[in-house]
Amino acid sequence: MIEFFLLGLMQGLLEWLPVSSSGQVFLAMTNILGINPLLAFEYSFFLHLSTFISPIIFFFNYLKRYFFIGSKLFWALLITTISSLLVAVPIYFVFIDFIEGYNLEYINVFLGVFLIFTGFTLLKSKHENRKKFLDELIASKKVFIIAGLFQGLSVLPGISRSAITISVLSLLGFKPDSAVRFSFLMSVPVTLIAGLYGALEIFRNNVTVSASHALVSFFSAIIFGLIGIYIMYSISRKISKNIGLFLIFLGSLIIVIEGISFFR
Repeated sequence: MIEFFLLGLMQGLLEWLPVSSSGQVFLAMTNILGINPLLAFEYSFFLHLSTFISPIIFFFNYLKRYFFIGSKLFWALLITTISSLLVAVPIYFVFIDFIEGYNLEYINVFLGVFLIFTGFTLLKSKHENRKKFLDELIASKKVFIIAGLFQGLSVLPGISRSAITISVLSLLGFKPDSAVRFSFLMSVPVTLIAGLYGALEIFRNNVTVSASHALVSFFSAIIFGLIGIYIMYSISRKISKNIGLFLIFLGSLIIVIEGISFFR
């Protein structure tokens, strides 16, 4: 029972930190807990059913105010989801056989270095002094397409969805707290799809999972997902008008986390 609680804890926290959550959860299930690889793979997808609930709860008042059929936020999430699927589906079903033996976590390290360099550059530029930032309510469709395309790349092993989307949104002109908020909101449709796919695969492959174990990890992931979102969103709000400083922080966090993973 405790193992499944810890799996939910890992999924809930890591999903919102700049690290590949599914990869870390899979490794924990197979290498540390000794869980069958098939169950580990399918179960890591299943846990996304709980992951998609956390941002809905956390940003409920925001969604209640701005999300409805035909709203700017509705179209923003629809465009990013379609763009993400256009990239993720072909990569997963066509190229996964060629890349499944590789882990691309080193890309996260390069991303971290690039963000730090960009952050220091922005601190010395006029860009940092801009008075108007973008957010999901005023950005163009082009911005949403770009963000969605990059989100789709996170289907590759080891690439962090939150790291790459927050980075891209920040570089496109989003204020740090807006970048974090929209990155987490745009994850809702795709994580729901991933979770349903995982549940379907578990059923199709007749993988047996105890209902009590599933519920423990499910609610654990929701609770710790809220904690993970709170941590990242709170930090981003404290430096909400300083993109350069935020990029330096994000890049440093990515490198530290990936460094810890390297020595696991």
